[in-house]
Amino acid sequence: MLEKFHTEANRCNLCAACHLSCPVYDHQSWEYNCARGRSLLILALLRNQIGVTDTVLNSIYSCTLCKRCEVDCPPGVKLTDMVEAARFDFVRMGKGPLDIYKQLAENLRTKGNILGEDPSTQLTIFDEVNVAQKKSENLLFVGCMATYVHKNIAQSAAKILKATNYNFTYLGSEEICCGGPLYLQGLEDDFTRIAKANVEKIEKLRVKRIIAVCPMCYSTFKKMYTGPIKLKGIEIVHITELLSNLIENKKLVFKKTFPLKVVYQDPCHLGRYSSIYEAPREILCSIPGLNLLELSENRDFAKCCGGPIKQVFREVAYDISLDILRDAKNLGAEAVVTACPTCYHALEASAWEYQLKVFGITEVVATAMEL
Repeated sequence: MLEKFHTEANRCNLCAACHLSCPVYDHQSWEYNCARGRSLLILALLRNQIGVTDTVLNSIYSCTLCKRCEVDCPPGVKLTDMVEAARFDFVRMGKGPLDIYKQLAENLRTKGNILGEDPSTQLTIFDEVNVAQKKSENLLFVGCMATYVHKNIAQSAAKILKATNYNFTYLGSEEICCGGPLYLQGLEDDFTRIAKANVEKIEKLRVKRIIAVCPMCYSTFKKMYTGPIKLKGIEIVHITELLSNLIENKKLVFKKTFPLKVVYQDPCHLGRYSSIYEAPREILCSIPGLNLLELSENRDFAKCCGGPIKQVFREVAYDISLDILRDAKNLGAEAVVTACPTCYHALEASAWEYQLKVFGITEVVATAMEL
């Protein structure tokens, strides 16, 4: 798969613009930790000048795939596509993925989620907010992190939809991971198997719309489910798009103020991957009392939270999350709001260092609705 990127790797003009934008290079300033270095390593691999060493593996797998370097790259090198292709090849060669990602794949095979948790957990989440499964054209797809780690985000979403009389259903114990994490680690066969299982489950429900809580689920369904695993005739919507629409049509009404200065952090898979920037801001700006500030780098230029590499490169990921929190604190914010459960997870773990609160956007909306 990497072979077809020979021309792409040659397009790097060695300008080092990516030095200023790579979140990993910011904290581990070795050349192989930025887009230019990764491009050169990929080119050397294609020319058979080097083998797949530990250094090469660390370089390719430490990339967060955030696409931030692609915004600044003058020749427009598609580094994310090259890194993904390299990972696919490493798996075929028996060199990848890194051990912890092999465990994620095993968790998916045995439990249907990346964390290896009991699938019945999702039924408990909806039972606690008195939302029953029923026939509907709208499927709320929660995702692994909001189901098994931060159920507050999932429950807030369910409570909002229930309060606005928005008819929806959910898969419960039948929901399995979208497969996105497998695809991004190069585990193509495992991804295809999971995707086919999802398509089969979802098409049996005869739904017309999937409302994704997780940005990775959203971008995976929309962009990676292609060809024989395409969700035919089904609209993919992120929860922020739906909530913005409900507010605009006066179906979602706020009952109390939310008197905090907050910054909104653009998740990579919602922003650079999917170009959804305004819906979350429209939601927050409509909440009484909320004062929305902008991070110094936002929208296309937003910093990655570090979450995608947290399981392997913990210290680097932690430092990356601090960059966002430091900026928020310097701007005078009291809280950071995000529309991504993975970003929430990364930021919440380090927010104590700057005495900041972290909220999922559905939590903020539910609170202002007095749910």
